[in-house]
Amino acid sequence: MKKKLVLAILMTMTVSSVFAGCGNINTSVISDPATEQSTEKTKSGLALITDWETKANITLGKTISVDGEGAKVPDKVIKITEGGAYTISGESQDASILVDTEEDVKLILDGVTMTSTSGPVIYGKQTKSLYVETTEGSENTLTDSSDYETDEDGKSVGKAVVFSKDDLVLLGKGTLILNGNYKHCIAGNDSVYFEGGTYQLNTTAKDGVHANDLIAVDDGTFTIDAVSDCMESEGDLIINGGTITGNSDDEGLEGKEKLTINDGTIDLQVVDDGLNAGSAILIKDGEITIHTSQGDAIDSNGSLQVDGGTITAYGGSVPEGGLDCDNAQVLINGGTIVVAGDVNSSISEDSKQVSVLLGQYQKGDTISITTESGEEVLGFTLEDAKSNIVVSSPKFTQGETYKVLVNGEEDQSFTVDSTVISAGGTADAMGGGPGGQIPQGEKHQGQPGDGQMQPGGDGQKERPSGQPPQGEKDNSAEK
Repeated sequence: MKKKLVLAILMTMTVSSVFAGCGNINTSVISDPATEQSTEKTKSGLALITDWETKANITLGKTISVDGEGAKVPDKVIKITEGGAYTISGESQDASILVDTEEDVKLILDGVTMTSTSGPVIYGKQTKSLYVETTEGSENTLTDSSDYETDEDGKSVGKAVVFSKDDLVLLGKGTLILNGNYKHCIAGNDSVYFEGGTYQLNTTAKDGVHANDLIAVDDGTFTIDAVSDCMESEGDLIINGGTITGNSDDEGLEGKEKLTINDGTIDLQVVDDGLNAGSAILIKDGEITIHTSQGDAIDSNGSLQVDGGTITAYGGSVPEGGLDCDNAQVLINGGTIVVAGDVNSSISEDSKQVSVLLGQYQKGDTISITTESGEEVLGFTLEDAKSNIVVSSPKFTQGETYKVLVNGEEDQSFTVDSTVISAGGTADAMGGGPGGQIPQGEKHQGQPGDGQMQPGGDGQKERPSGQPPQGEKDNSAEK
């Protein structure tokens, strides 16, 4: 017995000495890669989750059935308390979805018609992130109530048809139709990402899409009819792709901090500003069309820079216009641009591309700018009569002379001998006269660097009741 005990002690000492000779040993548990979620980076930098654990199939109807785990249905509220993917189908006229978990959740809509009578249809009360996906070819219609229930503090439970207090990601290959009767169609207290899908957003109250931190559109097709803004972010708004068609009684796309358009197709018919930002607007590419009846087509309360894309925009009447950036000059480095408005901010001579300032022509006039030999550089039909038109094209060349033809007849000519050429128009927020009134070839001097706000450029236009001044961020759930 003593021999066995001594042998055991010796073996223990030997093993201990071997490990001691190996230095420090990492005894932490190594995670199994198979248990981790796969992700892929999107254009906006989002780590998009691509694999999900299937949790349950939920079928709507007079009664709601759950085939799986992680969800229960108390009082017509589908309550999801575990992370994973849930597929929902069917129709219900009095139901809603409440997500309350610290994990990631994906709701897959596969032919859903839901109406809530007491608040949001989808309410992300607490999640790590909430994904809403539409299946290929499906049509899904969600409608919220005009009055929302309140919590113990008397605050409304949610603020949109689809609402999340945490990051919200929308994607898929189907159609999502949202009817907003309380505030917004889609809203998030953090960031809202779009990675695909077709969206028809109709709101009788406020915004089509609203976020407190960030709105990022990487892909998707949008048709938006809004009382307030088509899309509004209290922080940044980034458009990386997709197609956005919007009608608004207020503004089109607004980032209270920065608005960046890297690509995509945008067509806006609005009352107030088409594009608006609190500190900066940067347009790198894309096809942008804007018609505004009372505001500025493109309005930045800070800087405004265009590096590329095709822009056709019509602003309002005095004191509004086409291009407006407070206490700054517009920097045009690229793109094909036709912007008409009664007043425009000055174009910087530091721009890398030539801009030409035309005066007023008549609605319906066909305007063509050609080389002396007759090759067209830029052509368009004027959709509204405005005092000033800013045109810019990478085809303008220093030292060359160009003709301006109106309805096929030569109206005037100009020679490119600077970065900004006046050919009957101005861009200093002072208004301009009919085409040809300023001597041809005369350079536009403007009023750069005087530090004074020009009419229509103070950024203090009236906003709908309850909205904070531009640039002021509001992170409350009541926005």
